[in-house]
Amino acid sequence: MLARLTGILESIDASPTGGGTVVVSPESGPGQAGALGYEVMVPSASLEVLAPRVGERVSLRTFQYLEQQAQGASFIPRLVGFLSEVDERLFDLLTKVKGLGVKRALRAMAAPSGEIAGAIASGDVAALKNLPEIGKKLAETVILELKDKVGSLAFESGSRGAVATRAASGAGSTGLDAPAAQQAVSALVRLGEDRSEAESRVRAVLKEAGDSAPKMSPDEILAASFAVG
Repeated sequence: MLARLTGILESIDASPTGGGTVVVSPESGPGQAGALGYEVMVPSASLEVLAPRVGERVSLRTFQYLEQQAQGASFIPRLVGFLSEVDERLFDLLTKVKGLGVKRALRAMAAPSGEIAGAIASGDVAALKNLPEIGKKLAETVILELKDKVGSLAFESGSRGAVATRAASGAGSTGLDAPAAQQAVSALVRLGEDRSEAESRVRAVLKEAGDSAPKMSPDEILAASFAVG
């Protein structure tokens, strides 16, 4: 069992439906990626944190599971990674709820784990149902099954309702902190663009796109950035 992975963050691939994967390569020398590259599935919120760190050294808590294919005819090994123990513990609890498998749980973790745990502890259905993959009925089930289990994962009172506020305001969905935008910025930097100029180009694209910005893929943002003067 691979419990921890430390290396150079080579790339990020965000899924349009939430969550995504990163590729981490164990270092062959100080700050140098090695010959191997591990594809790791991570929570949605972690993508936003990792996006600006492509090319840097990162460390993930990990576990491996076998994903069933073709009605059990074959299995594919998958690696799941977390930035913190809190993320890992919340994920473990969520996957124990009927209806929330590994991939759905990762997509649902679109806000900081402490905020999600706080919403569960306070029985905030409205907040939870705004997360990807979790509707009203599933939110009620999550609260029923996990309210007494989130314990220290929840933030102190004062953070309750933060999930709902984040979802309602669309925080991070159209700005440079959105995963798609950060991937486009990183791609421009790899092409030789100065980071500040890359961010300026992407910001201009998002502003021009307006309400359509949250739906843009990294490739679409990158292509549009070339037209920015």
